[in-house]
Amino acid sequence: MQLIVSGREQLLRFWHHGRHQLPMADALRGGVICVVPAVLAAVLHMPLLCWSAIAAFWTCLADEPGRPGFECLHKGLLFGVAGALASACAIAAHALPGLSVAVVGVVAYACASMRARGPASGLRGLLTATACSVSACFPAHGLDAATRYAVFYLVGNVWAALAGGGLWQTSNARRAQQATLAYLHAMSSLVSRLGQAAHGNRTRLEQGRAQLRTKLDAMKVAVSNCNDEASSACARWADDAEQAMALLAGLETLLAGGHDAARREAAILLAPAYRQLAAQIDASAAHLRDGPRALPGAVAQCQARLQQTLRACEPAWLATHGHGEGSTWLRANLDLLGRLSVLLARESRMDAAPAVAASTRAAPPDRSRKGWLPALIAELAARNAYARYAARLSAAAMIAVTLARFTGMQQAYWLALTTMFILQPTLSQTVKVSGLRIAGTLLGAVLASALSFLVHDPLLLALIVLPLATGTLAARAVSYVSYILFLTSHFILVAHLGTPAGAPWALAVARAELSVAGVLVGFVVSLFAWPDRDYHRLGSSAARAIEGTAAYLEAVGRRLARSVPSEREALGKLRRRACLDIDTLEATIAATRLESLAVNQQAACASVLMQRLRALVGALCPLEYVDAMLHDAELVRLAELVDDAQTLLKSDACTVDILRRPGNGAAPQASSCHVREIEREVTESACVAHLLRSSVLRRRWRS
Repeated sequence: MQLIVSGREQLLRFWHHGRHQLPMADALRGGVICVVPAVLAAVLHMPLLCWSAIAAFWTCLADEPGRPGFECLHKGLLFGVAGALASACAIAAHALPGLSVAVVGVVAYACASMRARGPASGLRGLLTATACSVSACFPAHGLDAATRYAVFYLVGNVWAALAGGGLWQTSNARRAQQATLAYLHAMSSLVSRLGQAAHGNRTRLEQGRAQLRTKLDAMKVAVSNCNDEASSACARWADDAEQAMALLAGLETLLAGGHDAARREAAILLAPAYRQLAAQIDASAAHLRDGPRALPGAVAQCQARLQQTLRACEPAWLATHGHGEGSTWLRANLDLLGRLSVLLARESRMDAAPAVAASTRAAPPDRSRKGWLPALIAELAARNAYARYAARLSAAAMIAVTLARFTGMQQAYWLALTTMFILQPTLSQTVKVSGLRIAGTLLGAVLASALSFLVHDPLLLALIVLPLATGTLAARAVSYVSYILFLTSHFILVAHLGTPAGAPWALAVARAELSVAGVLVGFVVSLFAWPDRDYHRLGSSAARAIEGTAAYLEAVGRRLARSVPSEREALGKLRRRACLDIDTLEATIAATRLESLAVNQQAACASVLMQRLRALVGALCPLEYVDAMLHDAELVRLAELVDDAQTLLKSDACTVDILRRPGNGAAPQASSCHVREIEREVTESACVAHLLRSSVLRRRWRS
């Protein structure tokens, strides 16, 4: 029952505050592009135009919004030419038994290797390999058929590339606003989870920070691409994002460390403050979204209610408990919550006028790469993770095409399609995506069956492609299951228009069955073909996380000892590196548990180590911005403590007595409460991490 209530709250929250981040204009443009070939196929009775509709959809899927128009057109046309050639080669090779399977293997290996050049290139390579694999399953052969399929594929691609640049466009300022709204929604969701943790529900405390960093990166790129078109509100959010992340990490660490009874009782007093802070963030998002139409003073009212709640927390605690560890912990939380509330309500952010100078913001990241041909050759020759993934995808594609060609299954290209999309670089990722794929496919099959019972006219079925294609492109920003739901329904209807060999509900059932078969092929290949197990990367992932955390601690110690403000940007980069390394370790631990059928003691130790490393970073990162409020004696004491903690992380032997650092139990000044909590967390986490270090980094765990 609690799960249903939680799901309902999440849906309502997304509907009220999260749906505005969806790129509906771009998705609708893609839907219009995809529906035109489908409608022409129904009106002109030309089934091959459905192949053009698929090519148009894949071109829209591989598009990179926000890039210059000429660059998008150039990459889109190259993608279409590659797909048309791959499709033609697969069909023409049917003349010799087994040759098409070999062609599919070669194309899949070459295209999968493009993943090394980035996510966008990897997606285009995967779609090209999928086009080749699907074409190899078509009941067509010969040069004439190969030419016709290639021409229709290229027609769909050219139509999508030209229409994508000729139809309405979303401005860079609008993209920056959508990216900022997505960042605010992720932040508000994280704060809401912190509120649930403060109220006792700590099961979701670890979720959200990695997603928020992803949204933050997307927002920074979108704002930097705007030049001087972005509003000062978006620019201010981008400028203040790192400070907000640091304060949120500090709050999360404090909540995670509040295990004793006194801290749990104090946390209950903070739960309303977290809810009000989430409401303040939502109000800021509404002000950014609505502009002049927003309710005046809504953000200020939310902030005033939050400050009133924060002021009432400490007197309420002291009235029943008095001074003590609970009071110190409560004051530290109140300090960070108050600072975060003030930061998120800066009045200068409310100005929606264009930013005066874009040069004050960070420049877009350098996307320069070496030539694509030398890079591809180097990746093909290298024995690395990308090469192993390419080999597995090649083997899986050949097996899927062989089953489709020589078993006589109807609509067997669904098997190859599923296999290509679910196979991932590691076994754990393949298992995770496979489960989501099956769930989305079953839901999509049900939706397609319901539509087939309600609509029988081919033209109306073709028109239904518009909302389905639009939903597919928009749902990518929501979840993989919702994306597959729309994608399955879309493909089933398009396939029925192209090859009306039965009722759409029968095609939906066949799609579900073949999808399960494709998942099995991908799973078996991931399990036995050059297996790339996360089990073997646990030691190296832990070593990188320890190294990144130690580097950050060393930089924090230098900053506290010398108080050099110019180091803040470099400090933020080191924090980001440490957080990413810790997230990688967490993902590796989760994958190791999924791969292992027995209890893994080393993975359990690595999990505790990961939590302690995260606590170290989270406890110290607020000092990047609040150290000016601390006394010199506190700065010196913290600098010595951080230096000892960094030494413990890097050494196997215990050479320092870090337990001497925390202060005594006397009631401190208000400005020292946060320092005491930092000392407690750093002391405890550094000692535990030191004790676990040798267990996790044993030789048998090093990759």
